[in-house]
Parts: sequence; C-alpha cells; structure tokens
Amino acid sequence: MSQPQLAEFVKLKWYGSLTDSLDGEFPKNEKPGDDEKVAVVEELPLYRNFLLPYLVEWSLLSERPGDVAAYIRCVRMPHAAKYEKRIKQWYERSIEN
Repeated sequence: MSQPQLAEFVKLKWYGSLTDSLDGEFPKNEKPGDDEKVAVVEELPLYRNFLLPYLVEWSLLSERPGDVAAYIRCVRMPHAAKYEKRIKQWYERSIEN
C-alpha cells in the first residue's frame, strides 16, 4: 500500500460520496414532491476515526478483494451492489495514478 494511492482513494471516495445526490433514490422519470426533498437538519463535525472505514475498504480491496461484498453486507450498507461497484471504481482509479 502506498500513501499517495491511499490518499487518492480517500479523496475519490470523499468527493464521490458528496456528489452522489440523495434525490437519486427516486426513479429517473419521477420527481420528488416538495415535501419529499431531503433537508440537512444539522451538520456534524468529523470524528477522529472517520477514516477507519476508508482504511478497512482499502485494505480489503488491495489484499482480499473477494471479501469486499461480504464486508459491505455485514455493515448493512444500503444499495450494497451499487456501493461495491463504486468503491471498486474509486480503487482502480486511485491505483492508476
């Protein structure tokens, strides 16, 4: 594991998750009503351990890629298949650089 590749993975995952729209939960041909829009109630600060899941996913992707799907199911990540595909894309892009 190289630090620049890990840093790139964290950056891709961080910005990728920020740009994912919560409105994407609706079908493409259906627009949410005004009462269904997501509103940010409160922004919380980052905790000291916020990087731990990133490191776990990075190590699984680099050392044991076959266990990634089981890990994602174990932590009960919503839309597990889509999430697995996204983090694999971020990992591939991070090791290319």
